[in-house]
Amino acid sequence: MISTNPYKGTKDFYPDDMAIQNYIFDGWKYVCESHGFLEYQTPIIENAEVYRAKSGEDVGNKELFTFTDLAERELSLRPEMTPSVTRMVAAKYKEMSKPIKLFSIGSFYRNEKPQKGRNREFWQLNADIFGDESINSDIEIVNLALNIMNYFKAPKESFILNINHRKLINSFLESINVGDNQKIEVIRVIDKFEKLSPTVFKSEILKIVSEEQFESILKFLQNELSDLENIFPSIKLNEGYLNLIELMKSLKELGLDQNVRFKSSLVRGFDYYDGIVFEMNDQNQDNPRSLFGGGRYNGLADIFGSQNFPAIGFAPGNETFRIFLENWGLIPSIEGLSKYKKIFIFSIHDHSNEEITKKLQNQVFMISNEIRNLVKGIIVDTSLSAKTTSSGVEFASKKNFDFVIIIGKDEIEQNTVTIKKLSDGSQFNLSLHSLISYLQKQPPHENS
Repeated sequence: MISTNPYKGTKDFYPDDMAIQNYIFDGWKYVCESHGFLEYQTPIIENAEVYRAKSGEDVGNKELFTFTDLAERELSLRPEMTPSVTRMVAAKYKEMSKPIKLFSIGSFYRNEKPQKGRNREFWQLNADIFGDESINSDIEIVNLALNIMNYFKAPKESFILNINHRKLINSFLESINVGDNQKIEVIRVIDKFEKLSPTVFKSEILKIVSEEQFESILKFLQNELSDLENIFPSIKLNEGYLNLIELMKSLKELGLDQNVRFKSSLVRGFDYYDGIVFEMNDQNQDNPRSLFGGGRYNGLADIFGSQNFPAIGFAPGNETFRIFLENWGLIPSIEGLSKYKKIFIFSIHDHSNEEITKKLQNQVFMISNEIRNLVKGIIVDTSLSAKTTSSGVEFASKKNFDFVIIIGKDEIEQNTVTIKKLSDGSQFNLSLHSLISYLQKQPPHENS
């Protein structure tokens, strides 16, 4: 017997779950479009080498869902969007107006152990700017990330945007004579700085560098951006340091710095990042985790044989974002998630005459279509069988409808319908023409 459970690491979205999912997606889409970003989509299947080239050891190898097609080509379900959108932009980069501001909401797949907030199938918003290497695109992408939090009315104390710069880390390691071969290994350990105990962190670093180099790395990780120049005077010539100083100053001047912090251990796991990197973190003590992250990746297009071009972006995931909203009480009630006012229309069964019952049901279909065609912003749910008045109203109340329209023998004889407003219980009879006029005058739903 086949189980009714979905594949481990995936989930079924029943209507209530789907309503919350769409609430999140609609918010993401609105904020992106309000910043002038245009929507796109790519296939969920790519050549596996697209991800192996620069997605990092875990995502690019261990976590890929791979398979071969009829021509024996190795393909992968996309585990992330950045390589795919870079491929798409690289194909038409020269003919596209710059800057190129794009966003998408799509599904992704990673063959990893499922845990809270991390599934094998998940959805992400991906927002990216291509073709501009100035600090202004850094500011715009950070502003977009902050405005997503603001759209969902996240309290100021609920999140922190941590920020760092890969050139700062790379140049610093070079300044203390960490070789190119060692650098990648050191960076991967640095990325786990807050997750490892001090003893384990030291042990892991000392497998790669000397005691003296370890002490310098520890000072780097334990100090604020403003203190680094005093501790390491040569850092004032570091391009990443200077970029970060300028960015933080600009964010402060724009009033966008309240929830932005420098975090020296922030690396981000993808190998293609080569500029600023950032991560939005939930400040809930019961769920202290990353919500989403991103950064600049100016050097990714070369894997497609294209000349590199400036790029920066980020990607919130649906599961972690939903957990954040739930923990902070930011998701409206299910009835409050609907964009439209809802009507339930049903007929009353005439037990003495089945022909009349059938005629009443036909009226239900006819009037439903009239409302759908003539009234915007209203959903009409049509009952597929006759009901008693009490059972019809009870059903509509449980489903959080705004109105109930009742059609019975008396209504047919008088060429009217009975409409009941469930919010206050008021009820009255209207002709079909008057019904349409009444519904057209109703104020829009508060979420529309």
